Amino acid sequence: MGIAGIALLIGWLQQNNPATWLAIAASIAAALAVYAAARTPRARRLAAYAGGVAAGLLPLFAFGIWAFGSPFKLAYSGAAIDPGAGGTEQAHVHGLVFTLTAPHPHLAVDVLLSQRGLFVLSPVLAAGVAGIALLWRRALRAEAAFIGALLVAEVAWNAFRPTYELALGGWVPGPRFLIPALPFLCLALAPVLRRIPLTVAILSFVSIGAMTVATSAEPLLSNDDTHHWIARIAAGNFVPTVLSLSGIGHGWLAIMPFFILVTIASIAAFASVSAQLERRDITLAAASIVAWIVVEHGAPALLEVDRLVHQSYGAAAAIALVAGLVWTLARLSGGRIAAAAPGLLLVAVAARRFDEHTKWALLLTLLVLGALALQRPLAARLRRRGIPA
Repeated sequence: MGIAGIALLIGWLQQNNPATWLAIAASIAAALAVYAAARTPRARRLAAYAGGVAAGLLPLFAFGIWAFGSPFKLAYSGAAIDPGAGGTEQAHVHGLVFTLTAPHPHLAVDVLLSQRGLFVLSPVLAAGVAGIALLWRRALRAEAAFIGALLVAEVAWNAFRPTYELALGGWVPGPRFLIPALPFLCLALAPVLRRIPLTVAILSFVSIGAMTVATSAEPLLSNDDTHHWIARIAAGNFVPTVLSLSGIGHGWLAIMPFFILVTIASIAAFASVSAQLERRDITLAAASIVAWIVVEHGAPALLEVDRLVHQSYGAAAAIALVAGLVWTLARLSGGRIAAAAPGLLLVAVAARRFDEHTKWALLLTLLVLGALALQRPLAARLRRRGIPA
């Protein structure tokens, strides 16, 4: 929460500069400096961190000098929020800072679970969230707390946006304002990769595939129809590449080197992981793919209905859906297959047209959560009475 407070403070102090969305990056840098100072030897760690910060800022300052004549002028400082009368653009600040308004909790769910949501297009990052818990259990509590607080702060910060499009950051394939948190989530993947390598590999494959499709088929979308990318690929209509400058167009021939390089990089990454597969990991990998399919089909549709009817039943159902799937996967991870059985009902949320009825979806997900919660005490009571459970 301290990270969010720093971000809002910096944004308030810079409210005349529309580039204040960069304030979250500054708050992360400040929080990392505090983390570095808390470790010994402090002087050496702070010096190394300061060198890294300088290496990152120098190119930005150099661009500012080259483009604007000042190292402290950013490109977004001339952004037009509202078009003025007669076509004159005016940089006008609404609410707190750069279009920030009162919080909209629904948007926090959107940036994670909509059609272009973080965990829908990159499900491997959801495993990074699980890694935060593993870091905490392994006594790396400062690191776990930092990554967890950072993710919560960034998602909450996006909830202060006035519209869904601004929360996602425009037409980009995914919430671009969450990008500063991604390296830290990837760090949290390390203990998960060690524990369930096949599951992480499968989720990585899905994530790489989704972003490869988006990148090759013109990533910018004016709506949430991500199937448009598939349609473009099926038609051989790709984004122009460097090879397109030679006159070969923007078909398969121009994009093929990109696909080849992604394939080589993916094979090299998967080959670098050496681990012995366990039955639990195989079961969890299969279940994780099913869980992602349920989320990918169900959650975005529920949230879309909410935006159309201006209600929040879909968002509540999406949250309950994810909670139920995570609970089910946790039981499978512990080898309790029978205890995970109620979670099978959540597959219905991905069924055709079921996800359009947000209230029924919410009822179903809550019933599953109730069944998962009551299963253990009910089984214990039956055992005490001598009834096998």
